Order: sequence, then C-alpha cells, then structure tokens
Amino acid sequence: MECIEGKTKILEILKGRPGYARVISKDDITAGDGARREFMTGKKILANATTCHVFEALGSFGIPLAFAERDGDNFITRLVKMIPVEIVVRNVAAGSYCKRNPHIKSGTPLVTPLVEFFYKTTGQEFRSHNLGCDDPLMIFSDDGRRLGFYHPSQPVDHERPLLEMNWEIMTMEERRMLHGQLMFCKILARNVNDALSKLWNAVGGTLIDFKIECGYHADGQMVEVMVADVIDCDSWRVVWKGKQLSKQPFRDGMTAGQVLPMYQEAEALARKFPDLAKTLTTKS
Repeated sequence: MECIEGKTKILEILKGRPGYARVISKDDITAGDGARREFMTGKKILANATTCHVFEALGSFGIPLAFAERDGDNFITRLVKMIPVEIVVRNVAAGSYCKRNPHIKSGTPLVTPLVEFFYKTTGQEFRSHNLGCDDPLMIFSDDGRRLGFYHPSQPVDHERPLLEMNWEIMTMEERRMLHGQLMFCKILARNVNDALSKLWNAVGGTLIDFKIECGYHADGQMVEVMVADVIDCDSWRVVWKGKQLSKQPFRDGMTAGQVLPMYQEAEALARKFPDLAKTLTTKS
C-alpha cells in the first residue's frame, strides 16, 4: 500500500477507495523544525481524536474540509492538491510575530485577527536560491503580481527581502496560488478562527493563534479550496485556566511526558466541540 510519511503522521492511500487516504498520527512530538524530537506515548490517539472533534465541529459551521470521517484511531481524508503554504491566524501577539515586531509585547491582544502566510520549504532553498531559513514569511501585492520572502523570525526589512519575484518569472501554479487560491485560503482561515474562537470560549479557553494548511480539488472547470491536513495541539496555542494546552511548553523545554497531560486535557475539552458547534450554529 502506498504511504507518504511526515514528521508526525502517515498518509496511507486507499486502493479500494479512489481519491481518499487514511491519516495515521504518530507518537512523535517535534520542535525547532524537527531539530528536537521525542516520543509521547499515546499522542497519536489524542492527536487523531482532537483533529476529528475539531473537523466535525467545523463541518457544522459550513467550512469546506478534506476530512471525510473517523476511522477508529485514524481518519479518512479526501486526496487534494496541497497548497505549499502554512496559514497562521493570530488573535494575540506571540511566537515569531513578536520576534518580527519586538516593540509589541507577547500576550498583547491584536485589534483584529491577523492572517499570515509562510511558504513551505526544505533545505532552506527555493528554486536553487539559498534563503538562509525555511518557511519564509510571504508578503505579496493585492493583485498577486509581486511576492517577497522574508525571514519568519526577524523584523521585516522591505528593502532587503530574502527573495523577490514578479509575475513574469512565476510559474503558472505560483500565479494561480497568489492570484486566487490564497484569497480563498484567507477567507477559510478567518472562518476557522471565528468558529474555533467560539468553541474555545464556550469551554473557558482562549485561542491565541493556530496554523492550518489548505488544498484544492479540481473537477473540470470547478476548483474547490478546502482546509486539509490536521488541527490539533501541535497546530494551535490555547490558554485554558491559565495554562497552555498546546505544544508550546515542549518548545519551551518541557519533556514529552510533562506535556502529555496538556494534550489529554485539550482532547477532553475538544470532545465537546461537535455538540457545541450544533448549538452555536442553531443559535446563529
């Protein structure tokens, strides 16, 4: 059976169900772009359950998803063409945002949610250009004809991008991404933020920020952009009763064993999301 393996999950193509795959989470927990790795016994079950709770809830809000259904301790997803971008939505200043904006104190609420895009790279390279970092911040013009890559953890110097591209040197796929797909991704990200914020508020939590990835399915002339991959404790920063229910403490130096109870707490709270979503969408 054909499989695609990543740092924290495996994608198993389903031969008997064309166009679908099984997502199998792993017990690995990583930080520093994979530089630090530990095994957290039970994480794969918690990660899968949390993602399923979240996606089932988002489905009630009408958000298009690649997620199809639960499959025991795994889940089934539609196979989509992934857009090579990480989309981060911030409600509160934290993480790399504060490194790029050192004048803003971590924990400062943002006036409006901020959507940021980071291009996914490996080996710190893009089209043989050495960027000096992976996953650079993307800043592009409204018409999608100019794109600059910037260091994700350093103040933005608009005069000195890591790499700058214009329409003429972009590939057709890059043009489609900048001129149309990312517009839909931004809308999806804001809708996910609105839904997730309501869900966490309903159980007494605060959604600081989160990351999603999107993909698209092309059927003739129709192109549907949807939320794909996973959404779990590795994807968000959440504060609940004064403590983090995310991977952040592991990034800060805690061991996998110390972080495990936070993942357990988050899964138990997220278990309420599908029913809460039905109530919230009925009220609205």
